[in-house]
Amino acid sequence: MIEQRRYRRKRLWTHPRILLGSLFNGWPFLIWLAAAGVVVWLSSGGTHYGQLTGVVETKASEVGPAQTCRLLSVDVVPGQRVVPGDVLARMDAHGVDAAIAADEAWIDG
Repeated sequence: MIEQRRYRRKRLWTHPRILLGSLFNGWPFLIWLAAAGVVVWLSSGGTHYGQLTGVVETKASEVGPAQTCRLLSVDVVPGQRVVPGDVLARMDAHGVDAAIAADEAWIDG
């Protein structure tokens, strides 16, 4: 009887040329890995505090009511940042409403 031998071919992915080729095909992964290493290296240096000298410009505007009335509440605190349209204070408008009604009555009458 003829003896049959089974020949196994070496696995191709273990060949050095194929291993090098797979590394070069995966170079974006290696770049991300290197970038992560650089970030870890830079962040491991600890926190360093320095001193910086500069000039800060601020804008301040004075605001006031259009009519004189009694102030009910102030809705902002000193140093708070506000934008146009924010309610700064609430006022009692009964006196203004009475003056407007008197003006309308005088115009109509």
